[in-house]
Amino acid sequence: MLTDRQTGYPSVDKPWLKYYRDESDKAGYSFPKGKTIWDVYKERLILQGDEVPAILYFGNRISRSAYIRHVEEWIKAFAMLGVRPEEIVVLYGPALPEFTEIFMALNALAAIPYFMKLDSSEASLKEESKEARIAVVIEDMWDTVRNVFTPADFETVIIVSATDSMSPLLKTFVKTANAIRGKAFSYSKNTNCISVSQILKKSNQVSDQVHSIPFKDDRIAAITVSSGTTATGVKGIMDTNESILASIYAMTAAEGRYISGRKVLVELPFMASTSLNCLFLMPLFSNMTMIIEPRMSAETWYKHITSYKPAATITTGAYWDIFFQEVERRIINGEKVDLSFADGFSMGGSGTSTQKYQWMNDLLNKCGSSTPMLNGYGLSEVFGCMSAQKLGVHSEHTPEDCSVNDVGIPIPGFVVSVHDEQGNELKYNTRGELWVSSPTMMHGYYNKPELTASTLVNGQIHTGDLCSIDEDGFVYVYGRVQNSIVINGKRIFLFDIADKTRMQFSLAECMVEKKEMENGETELVMYIAQWKNKAIDEKLLIEEISCYLSDYRISGYKVYLTALPANPATLKTRTNDLEGFVNYENGKLINISYTKTKDGKLKRA
Repeated sequence: MLTDRQTGYPSVDKPWLKYYRDESDKAGYSFPKGKTIWDVYKERLILQGDEVPAILYFGNRISRSAYIRHVEEWIKAFAMLGVRPEEIVVLYGPALPEFTEIFMALNALAAIPYFMKLDSSEASLKEESKEARIAVVIEDMWDTVRNVFTPADFETVIIVSATDSMSPLLKTFVKTANAIRGKAFSYSKNTNCISVSQILKKSNQVSDQVHSIPFKDDRIAAITVSSGTTATGVKGIMDTNESILASIYAMTAAEGRYISGRKVLVELPFMASTSLNCLFLMPLFSNMTMIIEPRMSAETWYKHITSYKPAATITTGAYWDIFFQEVERRIINGEKVDLSFADGFSMGGSGTSTQKYQWMNDLLNKCGSSTPMLNGYGLSEVFGCMSAQKLGVHSEHTPEDCSVNDVGIPIPGFVVSVHDEQGNELKYNTRGELWVSSPTMMHGYYNKPELTASTLVNGQIHTGDLCSIDEDGFVYVYGRVQNSIVINGKRIFLFDIADKTRMQFSLAECMVEKKEMENGETELVMYIAQWKNKAIDEKLLIEEISCYLSDYRISGYKVYLTALPANPATLKTRTNDLEGFVNYENGKLINISYTKTKDGKLKRA
């Protein structure tokens, strides 16, 4: 519990505990011992009964009893394939019902599902999957990875179709349409591939007897991937039965928006621990219904939310930005947008500015929702969520002129602290690198012992994120520590420049990146986006920013001015070749770049 007298150090005082029940902090240690994840979930699903479907998939309702039956069919199928304890099975594809069932089946057999990063290169996929002999791949993405999952490298590749869990009528219609368009999968050309229906049919022909696997402490239960912000390349993150169950019980004790009987929209693929945990394991554990939608795109996000009407869902700030731009556009056009069903919309990942966050909540309220957008902060290394905003709980000590939103208070069982570059813990409202410890921490990075040793130090995760913690225990995340430059011995964080620029010039967006030049010098690139319908003198704006950057003693930079819709995540994706970046709207060039020459003058590119 909260100490009577604050020491000034968050890790000692734990001020966030005043917002939880007395025993909540022990929840992460109170999960059933000696049981697999599937043992725990099967018992819970049976107790929950079939009143609330486990999954809705293109209109097909999968009950909790049917879900158990499906998992047991997959257990038989993988047992037939000779899957052994601690054997890795590769999973590659978007969110699908089958991937949730296969996760549970492999857990029952003490095997390890490895959710592959979908945008990985062939070389990276081959490296990460080299210890596997069995893979599960979605049919629609087969052409992308056919050179990875070859007969020479994989004994069996189970091809999952997006139609496999559809209702029989819809499945027949879609398969017929695909056949007419010549999209039918050719198993004769891919000799190591087998369909879901074939593998399940074969397994049903063998004995129902599947030998139980003795439980073993600290056995790896899953490998998910991180984006690589703390290291180059793909990072496979190994989690155990214990760390995953600890996360489920700790998040349940946090009393978030996982409410029995409600629906949650699932679009993010399960390759990241945040989606695996927050969009699959937590909803299923909480007697919710997962609406699984594999067709994830920014363009369809508004349509899916307004048609499925989920109470809860999670995505990045960039996706929410696009969603609310569409909401605003429709309101301006005189349409009525109903979001009264929204009771647990959450934001993670890239986050957003304080102004954008308020704009989103204003629109939510205008469209009938009484629940604001909830911010959270997660790490793959602690199996997803580390902190989250709690409805009705607000800090009384938010720092003045704070440029970022808080990401709530730590989940029960977590101990958090911020540290300077020498490793000294810092007091409240002081920025430093966030360190985290909890029972949910990863076992380590897959085949990366050196990276594990540098990240997981003395029982604490060194996150690489610049954060602060206020006297009420609320966490504020500013950006990556490495997103900085050193000028005259002083470290300057690029997101500070971006935040101050956005606020000073009333911009919709601003992002600053550093780019290493061929001559060894570092160039800064700033992306700025104006609000719609707000006229700005472009040259005057650029000149003012030029003077502003001079205060930081920064020279050698470029500024790109673009029109909305735009956000930092989108810009970053689209501007790998900075010199060739252009943006058109209604056939007219609207992107303008200015380069500062050696004599200090601005040159329009």
